[in-house]
Amino acid sequence: MIPNYFHSIFKSAQTLPEYFGLDFDELDLCAQDKNALNELSQQILVVISNTTGSIYKSKLDFTPGINGDTMEDVLADICVYILSNWKTSNVIATGCSLAPDKRSVQMKFHNTLLSQIISNKAWHILFTCVNRQDFCSLFLKAVVLHRLPQGAYFQLAGTPLLLKDVALKPKPSKSIQMPVDQYMSTFLFDIASNYKNIPKYLDTLLFSKKRRKSASDNQHTNKAQKLSRRQKKKLKQANTSTMTTAHQPSKRAVAIDRSQLFYSTKNADLSTSNAMMNLPKNNVLRMAKTTILDDEFLMYCMSKIFPREFNSRNKTKKFLKRCQSVQNIVKEIQTRHNRMHCSQILKRRCPKKMLIDNITRAATPHYEVFEFVKELIRRTFPLEFWGSQHNLDIIYRATKHFISRRRFEKLSMTEIMHEFKVLDCKWLAPSQKQRIVPTDLQKRKAILQQAFYWFFNDFIMPTLKSFFYITEHSKHGKEAFYYRRDTWHSIIAPSMEKLIETNYFKEMRDTEMDLGLGAGKIRFVPKERGLRMITNMKTATRLVSSTTDESFQEQKVNPNARLETALNVLHYEMERNSDIMGSSVLGRHSLYKRYKSYIKTVLPTTSKFYFVKVDISNCFDNIDQSRLLAILEDILKSGQYLCKSIASVRPFAGKFLQKSLQSYGSSDEAASFSKFGRKSKDIRPGSILVDQGSYTFTDTQELYYLLKENIASSAVKFGDKYYKRQHGIAQGSRLSTLLCSFFFGRLEQEKLAYLKEDKQGILFSYIDDFLYITKDKNYAVRFLDTMTTDLSDFRVSVNKDKCVTNLYNDMSEFSWIGMIFDTKTLNVHIDKSKRQRSDVASFMTVEYSRKPFKALLNSGVRAIKSKFYDILMNSEINSKQSISRNLYDNFEFAALKIECQVKALSNSIMGFVNEKCLLSIVIRLGQIVIPLAPHGISKSEILHLLFLAFYNVFRRRQSKYPHLTMYLKATAKRYHRSIK
Repeated sequence: MIPNYFHSIFKSAQTLPEYFGLDFDELDLCAQDKNALNELSQQILVVISNTTGSIYKSKLDFTPGINGDTMEDVLADICVYILSNWKTSNVIATGCSLAPDKRSVQMKFHNTLLSQIISNKAWHILFTCVNRQDFCSLFLKAVVLHRLPQGAYFQLAGTPLLLKDVALKPKPSKSIQMPVDQYMSTFLFDIASNYKNIPKYLDTLLFSKKRRKSASDNQHTNKAQKLSRRQKKKLKQANTSTMTTAHQPSKRAVAIDRSQLFYSTKNADLSTSNAMMNLPKNNVLRMAKTTILDDEFLMYCMSKIFPREFNSRNKTKKFLKRCQSVQNIVKEIQTRHNRMHCSQILKRRCPKKMLIDNITRAATPHYEVFEFVKELIRRTFPLEFWGSQHNLDIIYRATKHFISRRRFEKLSMTEIMHEFKVLDCKWLAPSQKQRIVPTDLQKRKAILQQAFYWFFNDFIMPTLKSFFYITEHSKHGKEAFYYRRDTWHSIIAPSMEKLIETNYFKEMRDTEMDLGLGAGKIRFVPKERGLRMITNMKTATRLVSSTTDESFQEQKVNPNARLETALNVLHYEMERNSDIMGSSVLGRHSLYKRYKSYIKTVLPTTSKFYFVKVDISNCFDNIDQSRLLAILEDILKSGQYLCKSIASVRPFAGKFLQKSLQSYGSSDEAASFSKFGRKSKDIRPGSILVDQGSYTFTDTQELYYLLKENIASSAVKFGDKYYKRQHGIAQGSRLSTLLCSFFFGRLEQEKLAYLKEDKQGILFSYIDDFLYITKDKNYAVRFLDTMTTDLSDFRVSVNKDKCVTNLYNDMSEFSWIGMIFDTKTLNVHIDKSKRQRSDVASFMTVEYSRKPFKALLNSGVRAIKSKFYDILMNSEINSKQSISRNLYDNFEFAALKIECQVKALSNSIMGFVNEKCLLSIVIRLGQIVIPLAPHGISKSEILHLLFLAFYNVFRRRQSKYPHLTMYLKATAKRYHRSIK
């Protein structure tokens, strides 16, 4: 099926028989050749460009050579012609170059587009059936596309189709209705069959009581509205002296980015255990301690607080004329801050916690942090700066939310300004007394927003980072934990000393630090009883000797970018030889395929299945580096690897998106375009793939040395010191998971080879988690014994506390990596044992907005699709009851996420409780999940489960959502009755 957009950008799109005007079935050929031609005609699409467009222009007059008796000779002559004319560009010649005699071509590597066409027998048959000139015109004056299995197209010949300047025809606009208002929608139509007056019912329950516009109200829409009325409305708002953001125009609000709060050690003094104020060097509050507060310095301070007012001389002059008293306020702020003893306030407001076994309790609660910051604000800023006590309370409220929000959540300027009385700030008023107009009010607001932005970015944030180390918790997800600097130092110092004493880390000398991959920063994440070490390999630091003296300078490098080629090469080797991975399942799809094939061989049966689950203790830290390097040396056997750059072009939102993809292979066995199309996961149906003619060769030895540096010479930075990793591999590297799978794949080959004899068993491994399922108890016992006692030569050990089996105790269900396996039927379910409302709230990110419909809907869709695995929804693996259970658990998870976000929004500055919006979200989710219904599940069943899951979640807060829960319950019952 030809994509619809082809007809809008091309003059014609034809098959080979249509292009040549032939009927392949009527040709005088044998049946085998006809079948080959018909198969080729189904794969090839010939595209002719629009004569008025600029997609493809070709004015070629080419005559095949006299000696061109075979297709190889003709195609070689075509490539010689293309390569000899610099004005021409044709993808068929990619990977080819002119021979020294300039009369023939030579291929740079195997599997070029030219060689793949020549190796296809069907093209040779076509060459003998058509006119020679027409055959040449096909490759020179048309665009030849090869259809791939997933619906994409690979260009074989013609000018590269990048389609940069081509616009699609706009689609006719459709009127969009809210799902609640669209009463004749797919499933409200069914509800209406039992509820006679459903529109009136929904109007009464959910619609606001404001008068809705009737048709008669729109008859005079062109009537001009008096300007004075709008001015009166603005002036009325100004006279109330309150900036209520509920009626502000919908502009993209400026938000305070809180990401810089976390893991900061830049301004911390790690050499001392005392908490002290340590602001950045360019902070105006720090500079005031060592600078005379003269007019010049105060002007500099004001340029930092109000940067947009100092962009030009005219703006500065107007600002100083308007805000004459602001200079005295800034001077008072500097003076008050210099007199303040922050360390004493910290000791009083945030007392140091006693270190106990539970590190979580050593963190300072949010309310203590807020009281500390609140006192700093009160002591630093005069009330005149805020204008009134009411405004100061508004700032306290915003600061409290700023401190308590999760890691990726932001604080918008709209929230900060909500209910703030701008007119109370007298220093914003012009020197002359004049009537307040809307433009003056907006100017005051703009100046105030600059001050607030400086307040949070240059005062609140540096202060928090000076006195606290802020991090997340491994159990509590994205919640912010505040540890006093001295407390955090006393927590991590023993852990770091232990790592050095046990020879895990060794301090490096300056001469050892000139590493290509640099040293990644390490940080510690608190757990209930201990710390987890994580290495940040996105940005690393290397020391380079200075050209002027004998000192060393720090240089930023990106190790992951340099390891990108190695990662792709290892993925290529993994696909070429899957045995090196053992039973590893790095993706859900590979787990699904292997589990599905296993079920077909062992079911149905009445025998008992034995499950054994083992977990490798600290696998990343205990991997033997020398053994891992020997494994990689065996894997990287090819002399050279070739990287092809391929452009993927597809339509999106009325234009074309271009994405660069990489195809890796050995120089002797470069992947064909059809093989690349089948394996690439980033190709969408309808895309056009174009070989860009960019090729990179990588030597195997070079890759091995790069991997060796990443493993055996891995360096980390902690504070100001550099350390070399003596054991294990970095957990934060992009290669970590793959290297771990290679290592345990070799462990399986040497230690668990006997499991291949068990035809009734199967082994799965996901990084360091192993699961063995079998009908033979002897194999299960032997596997457990091997894993717990016979891994010493690999220098890894099993965490016996996490070993679980049903060998000695009957278990109806067995959990593994977020899934539950039925030990009798082998049905697979979602493991929700750890899914508590508090856990969902800890791991979510709330988007605080005045219009949260889209954010909540996207959150629900992501939650549903995140658990929509094939292994959970396939009817060949699970019974209908199990699939229904998985669907319900999936919908319940989405409902919990939405309910927790709505609760957070309700408690936010803006506030949000809107049953109509929530009902619209549930209905929209219903429209989305209907096409996703698994085999055997009807529309009524999936909608019943959806509405029932949302009802059971929201009924716990029935007093807050009375009408919503009533509607969800009635709708769930309606669809339950309609299930056949």
